[in-house]
Amino acid sequence: MLDRYLDEARLAGWQEVRIVHGKGEGILRRAVGEFLSKDKRVMSKRLGQWNEGADGVPIASLRPE
Repeated sequence: MLDRYLDEARLAGWQEVRIVHGKGEGILRRAVGEFLSKDKRVMSKRLGQWNEGADGVPIASLRPE
């Protein structure tokens, strides 16, 4: 699902995406973080600030197409 979301975001011309997965036990946070770290479409990633969802919402900057 995340792979498809990144494809659609780039096609739409988005420069940044937010991936909402919630907090829980951190399993999804780690999996999403690893995926984003390895994906060539992603220029940089960070966890959201407290007013953006904190560690339940990673934010990725995408490379221009």
